[in-house]
Amino acid sequence: MNETRKKVIIQEIIYWKRNRLLPEQYCDYLLVLYSGGEEVKSTNSTRTTSRKKANYLYGIVVLLLFFTLFLNYFTQFADGLQMGLTYFLLFSLIICTLLFYKKNIQYQFPLIGFTIVLLLATIQTAEYMASGQAIVLYVLLIVNCVIWLVLGKKLNMIYFLVSGILGLTVIFYFIVRLYINF
Repeated sequence: MNETRKKVIIQEIIYWKRNRLLPEQYCDYLLVLYSGGEEVKSTNSTRTTSRKKANYLYGIVVLLLFFTLFLNYFTQFADGLQMGLTYFLLFSLIICTLLFYKKNIQYQFPLIGFTIVLLLATIQTAEYMASGQAIVLYVLLIVNCVIWLVLGKKLNMIYFLVSGILGLTVIFYFIVRLYINF
């Protein structure tokens, strides 16, 4: 077999082992088979360092979410300052999601955090800009649900599709109930 072809196959098997696409015993067997019994570079150190980085980044996302909840429910800042900090945290979660995506780390967790903070910021903005006008809140919530539907369709995430559909259903129910008076 061609030497470059063997190297490509060995690199693929190492990738499978690192990402757990095959059981470790199968990968070890295939590595021994294709390397001819020679020692192949271990990938455990790269896996542990990438896992430590991922855990560090997940910790940052959790802290951002807790800080957002603390900021909105346990502090008494002025409304403009509170909204500004919430939007800053929202953009920080967008950056975290993009960073996770670039580094090939599971980006669903920061994306879900982003959508939750976006919903919170939307409700906060509706209360601040047009308090007492339910239709403004409903329109902004419909925009949120449409964003969830688009994310679910583009990223092939069923839970965003279900959330968008259920959210739209509940919003339209309350709109009909509010204006038709059952």
